Amino acid sequence: MLRTWPGYLPALVALIMTMLACVLMVVVSTTGAESETAVGILALILLPVPLAVSVLWGSAVVVSRPHRLALAAAAGWLVAAWLLFPAATTWPVATSVAAGIVAGIALGARWRLDVALGGIAAVLVPLTVWSVIEMPVGEQFDLLRQELMPLLEENLPAGAGPEQRSEALAREEQRLTQVADLVTRTYPFFLGTGLLGQSLLILSLVWLVLRMMGWQLASWRPPPFGKWRVPFYLVWVLAIGVGLMITRQPLAAHAGLNIALLAATLLSIQGLAVQFHATARVLSPLGRVVFWTVMGLFLTPVVIPLGVVLGLADQWLDLRGLDRAAEATDNDEDE
Repeated sequence: MLRTWPGYLPALVALIMTMLACVLMVVVSTTGAESETAVGILALILLPVPLAVSVLWGSAVVVSRPHRLALAAAAGWLVAAWLLFPAATTWPVATSVAAGIVAGIALGARWRLDVALGGIAAVLVPLTVWSVIEMPVGEQFDLLRQELMPLLEENLPAGAGPEQRSEALAREEQRLTQVADLVTRTYPFFLGTGLLGQSLLILSLVWLVLRMMGWQLASWRPPPFGKWRVPFYLVWVLAIGVGLMITRQPLAAHAGLNIALLAATLLSIQGLAVQFHATARVLSPLGRVVFWTVMGLFLTPVVIPLGVVLGLADQWLDLRGLDRAAEATDNDEDE
């Protein structure tokens, strides 16, 4: 169906819809400044806009003929937006446009999945860093503490005396401070996983939209979960993170902690795939349901570290025999 459209139409539609998205953001921000009660509702209205813009441009890159028309349209939009809209509106939308373009190029050029996710995440990093600079993590938790403390005070037992209430509030504030310190130390890790998740969502939606509209793309269907494997370089990323941690230098240790957490989280996915593969071989379907229910509900703190260990072991020892199976397949094809 899309092949019957004029080649310039997808890029033109993307340009027009993005201009309308900018107008909507300006109107919503102006209305929100005038009426504080509408801020929450307006935020919900704007929530899907960046994702929709990315999907729109990712689809336009693949469908436009020639493909460079989408890049020209994006450049034209950026010039027009720079002249017509404030920078606070233009740059966030520009980030969504760039993320969509990278996703479209990745799909059209058949990039490897990790390369595609890394490319999209890299485009999203500047806006994320700018957001953190505008609202530092410490300020975010200070605002959260100011909102939570009155609620905690209201939930104290009615019969508690002044001293008991003060002690209870002091304990709760100390807990909030400890949580804030922990999250602040690992904030880059949460940002990294969030960016990768957002990148995967953009890439998947662009692929899905194109498939639904009749555009044939190379299949990005993943293998069965029991055969999932992450790239081997994550082992070295984990090693670098651990090495930085043991330097005991504050900045290096902080960076190493977050690098190690990110690499370990990704490796734990492979470890879970190893566990899934093993349980599929020795347990019945009902047994697997019971096993994973128990593990998920009661033994989650064990499952994740075990997943990291198994993921590392599988990278080195090929516990599931995936490399051997691939070599056998290649030999059969050569013969």
